[in-house]
Amino acid sequence: MDDKPVQRPAIVKPGLYYGYIIVLATFCINLIVFGIRITYGIFFNPIASEFGWDSASLSSVFSLSILVEGTFGMILGKLNDRFGPRPVLILTGIFLGAGYFFMSRVNGLWQMYLFYGILVGIGMGGTIVPVLTTISRWFVSRRAIMAGVVLSGGGIGALILSPLSEWIISSYSWQTAYFVMSIVVFIMVIVAAMFLKKDPAAVGLMPYLKSASAKQKSIPDDASFSLKKAVRTNQFWLMGFVFIVYGYVGYSVVVHLVPHTISVGTDPAVAAGFIATFGIAGIPGRIFLGGMADRIGNKRVYMVCYAIFSLTLVALLAVRETWFFYIASALFGVSSGGIMSIAAALTVDLFGLKSHGEIFGTLGFINTIGGALGPFIAGYIFDVTAGYFTAFLICAVAGVLAVMSILMIKPVTAKAEVHNT
Repeated sequence: MDDKPVQRPAIVKPGLYYGYIIVLATFCINLIVFGIRITYGIFFNPIASEFGWDSASLSSVFSLSILVEGTFGMILGKLNDRFGPRPVLILTGIFLGAGYFFMSRVNGLWQMYLFYGILVGIGMGGTIVPVLTTISRWFVSRRAIMAGVVLSGGGIGALILSPLSEWIISSYSWQTAYFVMSIVVFIMVIVAAMFLKKDPAAVGLMPYLKSASAKQKSIPDDASFSLKKAVRTNQFWLMGFVFIVYGYVGYSVVVHLVPHTISVGTDPAVAAGFIATFGIAGIPGRIFLGGMADRIGNKRVYMVCYAIFSLTLVALLAVRETWFFYIASALFGVSSGGIMSIAAALTVDLFGLKSHGEIFGTLGFINTIGGALGPFIAGYIFDVTAGYFTAFLICAVAGVLAVMSILMIKPVTAKAEVHNT
């Protein structure tokens, strides 16, 4: 299709382009979905205290949920490529609402595996991949920063829902907190999903394109990679390793940062503030680093984000002061926000848009293998050693290896060049 129509003022003028409605709707979805997801560490100790379950058992519930999320991320990513995001996100709202509702009725560990591990896992599988694939289809210019704006919803959600969850748990019960969350997620996700469209063509528009040079940075549809061809490239497996490291390290931090700080003497109410700090810092991280990636390149900023994450983990091994935990939480939030904002755009740079949902979903599944292993292994190490030093040391080393892998990623240009000659 000719690129000239995308220069029409009616398409690119801020405030009129329907892509911004997509951004707002997916922002709201992320606010509630990831705002609740990140509170698992706050529920961790109250549930363990009530039932007497060990850290490894509760960590394995979260690990199962992450693994299920990755599996269904591949499936729902492919469905999103075919049918668009609206039906996928409606299913997400139903599964998440049901999962959190039944969590409020849990009285056995097997129910945790079923309701949080399976139902919540399926629901989460329909979030990140369809959302970021849809944003990538609506925006050529500003792709990373728009992804950052959308994902910043998760940070704001953490800011709101972390202290709210702590308050409901301390004032009422953790069961009440999950019941409230179930109602909110069911209503907000389904309502927001009704505004979603698969791509600009669905409403007679073109993708947001600020300049012709922006188009040249993306692989055209006729040169885009299928999943089958993408997995034959070294770049796919380097990206896969980077994704699995982020899953391992990121979810280990999300689940075990609060228990770690409590184990070294931090008050639980103060520790809950670290998760809120993580979420707050993720907001400028997603937006600022996403915007920077649009200007100087996705790969460069992606690598810097992993370097910050890794160095913070090294420092976490040595410092146990409350003030540092706030700084570490902020650095984790900033770097994690940048990683999430840039990942989808970098995948587009390498493999194109045509099968983006399926390719990004498969990388997301690889990510969740790490996400499933990380919290479980960290919890097991804590049960054995009564501390998190070894667990976070493993995370720091993995982060350094991820930085080295990003350095090795090169553009996949051969196929695109054949189709452009």
